[in-house]
Amino acid sequence: MTLSKTLFAAAVAAALPAAFAAQPRLQYEVSVTNLTAGQQFTPVLAVTHRPAIGLFELGAPAPDELRSLAEGGNTGPYTQLLTGDGSVSQVLTNPGLTDPGATATFTIMARPAHDRLSLAAMLIPTNDSFVALDSVDLPESFTEQVYYARAYDSGTETNDELCASIPGPYFVECNGSGGGAQVGNGEGFVHVSSGMHGHGDFSESLRDWRNPIAQVRIRRVR
Repeated sequence: MTLSKTLFAAAVAAALPAAFAAQPRLQYEVSVTNLTAGQQFTPVLAVTHRPAIGLFELGAPAPDELRSLAEGGNTGPYTQLLTGDGSVSQVLTNPGLTDPGATATFTIMARPAHDRLSLAAMLIPTNDSFVALDSVDLPESFTEQVYYARAYDSGTETNDELCASIPGPYFVECNGSGGGAQVGNGEGFVHVSSGMHGHGDFSESLRDWRNPIAQVRIRRVR
C-alpha cells in the first residue's frame, strides 16, 4: 500500500504511537550526505515503519502529501498523515537545509517488525524534484548499512526552471529568494528526475546532477 494524504524552517516533528512505549525501542543514527555540486536538500522527512507501506509509487500519480514536499519542501502533510498510524514507529523532520557536500545527521526510533526506513527531501532549485529512499531495510544488528539515493520528480509541476516557480532562501541566478508559484501541468506520475536543463533562469552547469545524489548511512545505536 502506498500512503496518500512553510517550511524551510520546520522544527523537529516526532510522533510516537502510544503502543510504542510498551515495546522495545530500537534507535538508529541516520546520516544523509548531499552528493550534488549545486543543489540543496530541504528539511529531511524520515519515517520508520512496517514493510507494507511507503511514501510513493514510481509510475503512479503523486499523493497530495508528496506534492507538498516535492514542490515546496513542506513535510507537514506527510507528518499529519503518518502520525498515529499503527504501521509507523516514528515520523520526524530534521530541520535545516543540507548544502552540497554537507551531511544531515539525526536519530530515529523503531519497533520490532517496523524494520523499514523511508526518507525524502525537496531539491532546490527545482520545480518538483526530490531525493528519496522508500522502504529500505534497517540494520538488524549493531552494524552500519549504506544506501545511495536517487532524485525523483513528482510529476505535479512543469519543469520551467523559473525563479518565480521555485522556492528557496537565496539563488544567485535570481539575485535573491525564489518564488514558489504553483504552475501545475506536470507529467502526471512519479518518475526518475531528468535533472536541470538550463532552459529557464537556472544554470545547467551549476545546478544539474547525475544519480545517485545522496549517500545515506544507517547505524543502529541502541
